[in-house]
Amino acid sequence: MWDMYPLVCRLKEARTKEERQRFIDELRAQQQYQWDPKSYVQVMSALNKVGALREALEWFHSAKGHGMEPNVYMYGCTIHTSCKQQDVNRVLELVATMHSKGMLADTKTYSAAINICTRHGLLQQGLQLLEHVKAAGLVMNTVMYSTAISALAKGGQWERALQLLEEMQAKGCLVTIDYYNCAVSACEKGSQWAAAVCLVGQMHTKGILLNTATYNAAMGACLRAGQWEEVLRLLADMRVHAAPPDLTTYSTAMSACEIGQDWQQAMRLVQEMQARGLSLNELCE
Repeated sequence: MWDMYPLVCRLKEARTKEERQRFIDELRAQQQYQWDPKSYVQVMSALNKVGALREALEWFHSAKGHGMEPNVYMYGCTIHTSCKQQDVNRVLELVATMHSKGMLADTKTYSAAINICTRHGLLQQGLQLLEHVKAAGLVMNTVMYSTAISALAKGGQWERALQLLEEMQAKGCLVTIDYYNCAVSACEKGSQWAAAVCLVGQMHTKGILLNTATYNAAMGACLRAGQWEEVLRLLADMRVHAAPPDLTTYSTAMSACEIGQDWQQAMRLVQEMQARGLSLNELCE
């Protein structure tokens, strides 16, 4: 039995589709033999890199067919393959199998698994994986934080979203506007207007330039709580910081004017919309 590594290298360096397929076929012929775990990981990683996802899974099943117990790295490769294939059920099954065997994936693998759960709307499963990561003492990376905060925002779990944001800051992670926007969005879904306004203040203090999405989420949180004056205050702040209002902004502001019966402000908003080339008909759609 010869060394697999040279063939794996040629596969990675293949320049044409035909050349790549020839190396894939040569590798497939070697599945009749049982290789060491390192060789399986090399082959599966290379196949993942060139987009041969189905073939990468074949190697995983080939190893099991030879009676081999896949190690943590083989499971990790297969999870990444399944994530690329958007097969969330297989991802969760593989992670569950690893846990049942006492295996712990690395941070990158958990990040990919949590991300695909969020993409497919399986927020609870993603958050359960997050708790497993934290319980295991793994160091969370920024991708994992981003995915988790986004999942919490979609689920309206504003308290946990804010906790993770504070945790990121305490660990010295770079907290960009995207993280703040997710947290403000979580506050909006949870109707936590005071927390949303507080986050806006934090962003100003840290010199982070707020965008339209930030203001819309904060204004939405205030509107849900009936805080119409705060909605209009945020709109004024938006003008000061040159964040361009969109239809969502005006819709929220008009609703605030209706609650507060501030008809003069409502008329000014209509005029401002017209000056920006926005139509009232679009607002009503």
